[in-house]
Amino acid sequence: MRQVSKKTVAGAQRTRVSPIYRSSKSSEREDVMNLSSSMIALSILSSGSGSSGSGSAINPYQDDGGDMPAIEGSKARAAKKAFTTVKAAAPWESKDYKAADPAQLSAIRSMKSITAVSSADKLPADPDLRATFIAYRAVDRLQVLAQAAAKAGISTLDREQLQRRFELGLGQLRSFVENAGTDKLTLYYGKASASVQSFALNLPSYTVSGRGDAVASAPDAALTGLSGREVLEVHIGARGSARDTIRVDLSTGPQPPTLKSVVGSINAAIAAVTDRLPDGTIMRNGDGSARSRWSTRFEVREVSKGHYAIGYSLAAGEFASIGEEGAGDALMVAVARHGKSEADAVQLRRVNDPVTDLAASRTVGNDVSVDRAATARKAADIDAKESARKSQNKDHVRPDPTVNAGLTVHASASDADGNSYLVGTARGDYGAVRSDGNSALFLTKVDSGGHVLWRRALATTSHVEGAAISVDRKGNVSVAGTVAEKASAPGAIGHDADLLVARFDSSGEQLTRATIQNIGSDLARGVVADADGNIVVAGSTVDRSGARAGLMVRVDASGAVTQRVRVADVDEVRSVAIDAAGSVLALTGDNGGSSLRRYRSDLSGEMGHRSLGTGVQATALAVASDGRIGVAGATSSAVAGDQANARAGARDAFVTIVSDDLSGARTSYIGGSSDEVADSLAFSDGQVYVGGRTYGSLSGARGGVVDGFVARVSTSDGTVGAVSQFGAQGDVTGGVEVSVVHGGRNHLGLLGLSSGELAPRESAKIVDQTGIRPVPSGMGIAGLGAISGDTFRLQLDDGVIRTIAITADDTLASLRDKLKKVVGKAAMISLVRGEQDRTSLKISALPGHKVTLLHGVTTAEKGDALAMLGFTAGTVSTPVSSRDVKIRPGGRYGLNLADELAIVSKESAAQAAQQLASAAGELKRAYGSLFWNAGKAQIADGRPAGGGGGSAADRAKLASYKDALARLSAVSSARPTGSLL
Repeated sequence: MRQVSKKTVAGAQRTRVSPIYRSSKSSEREDVMNLSSSMIALSILSSGSGSSGSGSAINPYQDDGGDMPAIEGSKARAAKKAFTTVKAAAPWESKDYKAADPAQLSAIRSMKSITAVSSADKLPADPDLRATFIAYRAVDRLQVLAQAAAKAGISTLDREQLQRRFELGLGQLRSFVENAGTDKLTLYYGKASASVQSFALNLPSYTVSGRGDAVASAPDAALTGLSGREVLEVHIGARGSARDTIRVDLSTGPQPPTLKSVVGSINAAIAAVTDRLPDGTIMRNGDGSARSRWSTRFEVREVSKGHYAIGYSLAAGEFASIGEEGAGDALMVAVARHGKSEADAVQLRRVNDPVTDLAASRTVGNDVSVDRAATARKAADIDAKESARKSQNKDHVRPDPTVNAGLTVHASASDADGNSYLVGTARGDYGAVRSDGNSALFLTKVDSGGHVLWRRALATTSHVEGAAISVDRKGNVSVAGTVAEKASAPGAIGHDADLLVARFDSSGEQLTRATIQNIGSDLARGVVADADGNIVVAGSTVDRSGARAGLMVRVDASGAVTQRVRVADVDEVRSVAIDAAGSVLALTGDNGGSSLRRYRSDLSGEMGHRSLGTGVQATALAVASDGRIGVAGATSSAVAGDQANARAGARDAFVTIVSDDLSGARTSYIGGSSDEVADSLAFSDGQVYVGGRTYGSLSGARGGVVDGFVARVSTSDGTVGAVSQFGAQGDVTGGVEVSVVHGGRNHLGLLGLSSGELAPRESAKIVDQTGIRPVPSGMGIAGLGAISGDTFRLQLDDGVIRTIAITADDTLASLRDKLKKVVGKAAMISLVRGEQDRTSLKISALPGHKVTLLHGVTTAEKGDALAMLGFTAGTVSTPVSSRDVKIRPGGRYGLNLADELAIVSKESAAQAAQQLASAAGELKRAYGSLFWNAGKAQIADGRPAGGGGGSAADRAKLASYKDALARLSAVSSARPTGSLL
């Protein structure tokens, strides 16, 4: 083929033919040569217009394979200079390569890492090529595992082994991709993204609203169960001030009551409370009418078609609660369930009228701790099986993929508003707290109807077991637990353990938190707070010599230890309480028996004690309003003192009522032919209610392996009035914790409402909702120096890595403002609001920038806040334009993989293999993006990427060139062939 002059290629529109054979004797030959050269130039213009010979588009991510050089303009030549990567043969280009070769299976199963590089591998030094090749090989190996698991006839054991190796390999691939030191490429384990979003946390708006449950088909439909003689009480006030009690007598309104009439009566009663000046003068509106003191109002809301409920809106700064005049108490029973029906869950049961019908309880909620990874795998498996279903039954319900991680309740308590608090141990994700594999102390607040108001979890870099709870007169909640480096078994703490104590207010805001460190091993069993805000934590201690003793530690309101008492000749202090005089009551286990002891409020000395007897294991303690003391547990012998009834079995549950001066006691036994144990007790309306477990039958046939029970015992004569037993087939009931719902025996449930606080506030602070340990104030943005507390790190483009710390007062709003100062114009930091004030923090990279999120440095004193906020480590970036993405080397490439990818079934394995094949294709695209080709040249110069593209002017010029070429070809064919020689 003739060589075309450089001017012809670079500037085709002004093509010139070299002056060859210009003698006067060769005019015909000159015409022929000019004609021939013109044809060549026009031919190049036609074929270089952006289409191959077949007219198909050129892929900018791979070579076009043609031998004709593309015509490159100035923009293309400028863009081409950035492509400096020296090409190296890719693994898939090897003549011996075989994708997902099953012959590799045995070797892959024995690999320590799915990203392992052997000495025989010849990897290029270029970081982009190296990372791409390693990731590709890892994806290929995972494909082998997935395809093996997708085969029919594979045994369950073999598939489980493949799944374990697959899960480990996915984690290794994720870690490699997140930490790959690439240059021009940015690889993502998941999808390539321009933004990342945190967990949804509470961030209250100025106006607080809420609603009850739907209970009526129409606003004016009669409400079943209401007599019309009920009297409601609405309490409204500002924080820290006394509330107005507004009485609403339904008998004065329309009969029978409807949602519309009840709402009208409540609003009329609220409006009747006038706003007054300090001298008593009524304040008036512009029209002269009396001004209402409160802006809180109720309304009827349509929840869905034909379903109506009562809603309410509270003005800024106003707090409101609702109850019923003269209502008695109800019970809230928290049951730890393990087994077939509610595996590792806490079930909430409400007894509305325990005085007359203890057996009439209903389940009002279930609380769980979630195994995040197992749930994701199960969800993926369900999705794969659902998509493989040949036909869909319209009544088919997708199975729930949630896998519980373990949630054990250890104690409960209630406040004056009828709310209940539960404390225990969570071994997975709980609420907004993301587990790192360690157990955490959990605290949950539920209203009188069993609705969860908020959840808290205290986590550290070690295991934390929740143990005890106490609610003081101010409504603050104190919890105690044990922190240890290792948990020897569920519910048991290993060596070198310390006490953990924390106090929260009613909104869930953490007021104090302290880890009480000591040489040896300390174990928490009980906690109580006095009227002055001091907290007493009780339990046991084991010194270096192995000597065991009871332990009580007094902590002041600031969290500082003021007294530590080692109780000699005592194995442990199992529970503590404050009596009517402010003294500390301690229930101890000693020499195979139990004793009740009284100490001075500052723990400076013992004031007296009463032995309950040998063989008695007393574990629960409570104080009645009249000063008498209740003790409960299990016993294999008679408890010292008077006997209200006889023992029934080898080991019975018991409750003993002790006089306030410890001089007398009377015991009631709750037992049958099998073993029973009492876990908790609570006083209410002249009765004591006992929660416990039985291996036999106390009232009806046993339903599970171990059933729960609640018993009512008279405080006047010790008579066991009623016992309600409950259980499910195959279940083992754990602890049964009973708390009193004050004023809960009411008719508000018929209105769809729960007694107590309306739209209760939840703390908006990040540390309260996530369990993140705060750094000292004033250290919100730091360098890489050593600081205490949990942090995460952030890098803009390729700049300095900054450490972002969460302080005690940070909310999502203040964290947003903090990050704005760091990112400047490189990213946008925003808040995304969802339902019920749930809000997420969103980080979006702006065009031309990237934001890299990194885990915080983890030590004994500080940990990673990134995962606890719900962020994933990695980079988010946004190109300047889609055109720039195609003509710049490298870019963003997401493998679109996820931790829930699993091969636990034939269907899920087949789906995983498909996703991995797609990931392999994306890595090939990433590889191709590093090299220049004709497709990129076309895009850079703004020329059409296919035969039919380009502007109208370009297409017109091309048509003109083709027409000229056709005419020149005709002239050429008319000339003698020999004239060209």
